[in-house]
Parts: sequence; C-alpha cells; structure tokens
Amino acid sequence: MKHLKLNMFWKTFISIIFILLTITIIAYVLLYCLLPHYYKEYKSNQFKTYTNQLTENLEKANISEEYNILTDFANEYCVSIIVREQDKNGKIIYDLSQTSSVAIEEEIIGSGNEELEWNEQANVQTDKISNISLFFKYNIKDQPRFLEIDVPLQPLNEAKDVIINIYPISVLFCIILSLVFSYIFSYMFVRPIRKIRNATLEMTKLSPDVSIEVSAHDEIGELSHDINMLYQELKGTIDALKTEIDKYTDSENKKIDFLRTVSHELKNPLASANALIEGIIYDVPPYNQNQKQYLLECKTFLEKAIDLTKESLNLSRNEYKEDETERNLRDIVADIVRDYKVIIKSKQIEYSENIPDNIRIITKINLFSKVLANIFSNAANYTDRYGKIEAFVVTENDTNKLIIANTCKPLTHDELNRLFVPFNNLNNKSNNSNGLGLYIVKQLLIVLHMRYEFVPTETGDGMKFIIYL
Repeated sequence: MKHLKLNMFWKTFISIIFILLTITIIAYVLLYCLLPHYYKEYKSNQFKTYTNQLTENLEKANISEEYNILTDFANEYCVSIIVREQDKNGKIIYDLSQTSSVAIEEEIIGSGNEELEWNEQANVQTDKISNISLFFKYNIKDQPRFLEIDVPLQPLNEAKDVIINIYPISVLFCIILSLVFSYIFSYMFVRPIRKIRNATLEMTKLSPDVSIEVSAHDEIGELSHDINMLYQELKGTIDALKTEIDKYTDSENKKIDFLRTVSHELKNPLASANALIEGIIYDVPPYNQNQKQYLLECKTFLEKAIDLTKESLNLSRNEYKEDETERNLRDIVADIVRDYKVIIKSKQIEYSENIPDNIRIITKINLFSKVLANIFSNAANYTDRYGKIEAFVVTENDTNKLIIANTCKPLTHDELNRLFVPFNNLNNKSNNSNGLGLYIVKQLLIVLHMRYEFVPTETGDGMKFIIYL
C-alpha cells in the first residue's frame, strides 16, 4: 500500500482535531474520576467553616436558644445534626437530633455505659455511598457537648449520572467544534505559506515586481521579508550581469562587424591588383604598354591589402570610440573613389560626381569612410560594363542627402527585405560577393545615427543609396 501523501493543510487539520479530541476525552475522564474526591473535600471545608460559626453562636447562647439555633442551621444547609452530652462517669445525659424539615427529638438519659471520646478538632467520617459525617465539640454554660453533622452527597451521585448521560452529546459537540476550529486554524496557518510558495514560483521565473505581502511580524513575516530582500538582491545581481553581458556582446559584435568591414574592404585592392596583373599577362591595352607603371600600382594595392589585414588582426575596441571630427564631404568621397578607379576603368563605367565644396560634416570620419567604401564597392561590382555611377548631394528642407546611384537591374521588394542580412548573396553571378557589404553599412550607420534608404531609381534603370547627413 502506497504511503498516503498529505499536504501541510491536511496534516495540520488532522493533528489539531486529534489534539482537541484527546484533550476533550481526558478532561471528561478526569472530571468523572476526580469530581467525587474534590467535591467531598469542598463540602468538608465548607461545613467546617459553617460549623465554626455555629459553635461560636452556641457557646454565646443560652440553653433555651440552642434548639432554635440548631434547627435553623439544619434547615438552612439541609443536614442532619446530633448533639450529645456525657457526665463525669461517661454516661450520656443529653441526646438531641435534628434533621432538615423534621421535628427534633430530645432525650435526657440518666444512665448508660457508652463513652464518647471526641477530639477537640473536627473529625470526618465519610460514607462511601451517600453522606459525609463531621464531628465537633463545643461548650454551652460550661457544659461540654459533642456535635455530629451528616452532609448528604446525593447531588454528587446525580452529577456523575448527568456526566454519563451527556457524554455522547458533548463529545459530538466537541467534534463539531474541533472540525470548525481546526479548519480555521489550518487555513490561517497555511495561507501565508501558500502565498510564499506562489510568490517564490514567480520569482523562479524572474517575473518583475514580485514580492510577498508581509502582513504579520512573527517568524513567517520575517521569513517573507527576508525572501523579498533576497529576491531583490538576486534580481539586481542578474540585471547587472545581463547589462555586463549585453555590453560584452555588443563589444564583440562590433569587433566582428569591424572585422567584416575590413575583410570586405580587402576585396577592392585585391580585385584592382588582380585586374592590373590580368591586363599585363594578357597584353590588354594600355596595361601591356607600360608594365612597370602598372606593376607599381599593383604593388600599391597589395600593400593596402596588407595594411587592412594587419588592421583586422589588431582589432581594437577603440574603433567605435572614435571622436567626432569635422571634414569636407567632397574630400572624403574623393579619397574613397580613388581606390575604385581601376575597377571602374576596367569595366569602362562612366563615373560622375556633383558634390558642392562647401558641405562639411561632423561625424566619426573613419567609420563614415568605411560606409562609403562599402557602398562604392557594391556599386562598382554590381554595375554592368559600360554602365554609370553617380555621386551627388540633394538638399531638401534644410537637410543634405548624399546619393550614390548606379545602373543595374533594380531589386524586387522581397530582395530588398533580405538585402541587409549578412552572407545573403542575391547575385549568384557574382563570385566576389559574400552578402556582407550592405549589412556592414547598416551596422555602421546605426552607430553613426544616420538615416538611410536603398531604393530603385526614378527611371527604373538602377538603384540608389541615400544617406541623410
């Protein structure tokens, strides 16, 4: 048989019922057993007090008043009284008895052989069935007399019978009260523990603004307060760790983005060097006419690739902590386009630029240059032979927009939605693309807090990238 599992409520409920019923039964048993003894002791002590007062009254009274005093006492306390007197020879010469509501019998006895040896203190003899006998001695007009008082115990026997008769009813009543009070006590005892349990379950889920209501100042209230403090400390520690993890993750992501940016920029000098070498190897004009000059240019591109490689190997957290500086926009674009002139020239792409000389921007120049480098790299790689690339500035509502447009097949809406996902190569014909260019542009523009758009041109013959300066 499997062990019956009970929760704390039912354990407390059953325990309290057991305790209350046990106490009730023991109380009734003790009452039944001890009532006779203590009742007899009580009656004895009570009538000793009454009798002391009686003897004092008798000793002060005349012999003629003795009868009335004894009669009044017997009637008042419903007892039987016997008074006797002996002469010097031990003969009973006076015998008087009085029972409640019964006439007095008085007898003067002139002879007899009985002797009464009663002590000065009251003597007690108890009839095991119905009464208590108390013995006293007093003097009236220098005549010693002996007093016997019989106290009936009939109320005690009746009380015992009553206890036996009402026992089933009282036990049933005690059971009902025990059930009610046990349920109330168990509920009041277990309710705060259930609140603690429910709150701790929410705390395990790290739910915000969870606390245990402290409604008492006992041990359970102190426990609730301690759990609240512990949860606050734990939650604060977890939040601090999350903040540190987010900072570390952000820093690592920036390092990865920077590495991707540098690796993406490696494509341009390597592609330019490869184009020069191919022109020299296959005698393509004008590279076959002045090979030394183009070999020197090839060397320059390779040196730049080496510098970019060193830069990627020496990643620094300070890359994104660059201070903002002011510089002419036209000079920044000119420096970037210079690195792509070989690719543009080899594909016979028409390049035009219309950027006013008076536009200056304040930003992180190195990061902004990487943005432009990736945009021009994509434009050069995805523009068809004999195509066109334009870089110009448009001013609308006091806002300058740098636009870089190139002729190509416009992208669809679905392709634009997937365009800024890393390693998403939309152009399967291009082996030089790894899908990182525009993703890097997006991440860097977020760091620079610049809005951007990449949309098809109005004429429908290409795409344009718009940066809000």
